[in-house]
Amino acid sequence: MKLYKSAKRGVDGCSKSVIIISMFPSGLDLHKFVIDLNVGHRARWLRFKGFDILFYNGSHPGEVLKIARSDERVLLTRNLKLIRAGLTPAPTHNLKILYLKSPFLEDPIRQIFQTFPISSPPVPFTRCSLCNTHLQKIPKEKVRGSSSLYCL
Repeated sequence: MKLYKSAKRGVDGCSKSVIIISMFPSGLDLHKFVIDLNVGHRARWLRFKGFDILFYNGSHPGEVLKIARSDERVLLTRNLKLIRAGLTPAPTHNLKILYLKSPFLEDPIRQIFQTFPISSPPVPFTRCSLCNTHLQKIPKEKVRGSSSLYCL
């Protein structure tokens, strides 16, 4: 197991320092994430990039923490209260959290690769941006006539 620091500063230049240290097994699949409402607008974009993104749009913060633990997903958030709630029981309870420092859309990818040891990057355009399932190749002949002329 290796220790990784994943967040260093608060939101909007807050002077309080937040450091999250999680333990990651070396063989863990770090292409699986869960996103809360605070960064939900990034879900589709990260799916286009090939990441397995589960979007939690519920109002109870404890549920997203349970999902992250049970599905072995990394929680991506900008909610410091949620991070503190996730670290309350013990820092080694198999919960992986990444505080997204930047509010810009493109920066999560850079931060994910800087924070975690991802050996092989995900393949772009392999997941549906709406439902997160793997896309399958289908011969044009099978779908000809079922879509508009401009698609094929």
